Amino acid sequence: MKPSSLIIAVLFTGLIVSGQTALEYYNIGLVKYNLKNYPGAIADLDKALKINSEYSAAYNLRGGAKYKTGDFEGAIADYTKAIKYDPKLSVSAKFSISESRGNITGLEKVLDIDPKYAYTYFNRGLARQAIGDYNGAAEDYSKAIEIDPGLTEAYYNRGFSRYKMYDLYGACEDWMKAVDLGHRGAREAILEYCRYS
Repeated sequence: MKPSSLIIAVLFTGLIVSGQTALEYYNIGLVKYNLKNYPGAIADLDKALKINSEYSAAYNLRGGAKYKTGDFEGAIADYTKAIKYDPKLSVSAKFSISESRGNITGLEKVLDIDPKYAYTYFNRGLARQAIGDYNGAAEDYSKAIEIDPGLTEAYYNRGFSRYKMYDLYGACEDWMKAVDLGHRGAREAILEYCRYS
């Protein structure tokens, strides 16, 4: 057994013995996901979500595992729940909130964009694209781009969704933007599909 496998096995065993919190199941699921044991990851993330049904990170990771196993509908459902339970996955907002009533009391809303959450929309876009929901995929890629305008893969993939929706001009614009941002594969798409430019 390799030393790294032994360490993972010891950590894994320690997590099982020490308790069964949602976080512990999530961590076990994360280890399995990183080892590409997607069915095992899904099983542990199911357990985490049984304990905490609003655990957005668990939905997000389980969505990735479902995507990897070809369960695109399940991935979309999980990414949607991840966004629902943690709005920061789309945009993290600072509000002045009245603690006693839970209402927004301030007139000013300051959006604090955190680019790492763009990937939840991006990943859901991939799943939607895989099942042929090109309009839904394009919407998710657009939201990811709104959050992180430097996410080249979102432009590249939105280009293919637009192409599938017969919007060649929009597709070529996206691929050109992806090239401008350094995406190498987008250049090939332009050469193959954008002969008018």
